[in-house]
Amino acid sequence: MDPQTINEYLEKFIPSTMALLITALISVIIGLYLEKFKSRLVFLK
Repeated sequence: MDPQTINEYLEKFIPSTMALLITALISVIIGLYLEKFKSRLVFLK
């Protein structure tokens, strides 16, 4: 495979991979915040 083909391949796949990674990170962060918030809600009750 020549470098140009590899570059085109990467340009197609990197954005979707990055989007998936960012989505996963956001989901994890939201999950962690919800866990902390849930314990606070129980605490308030």
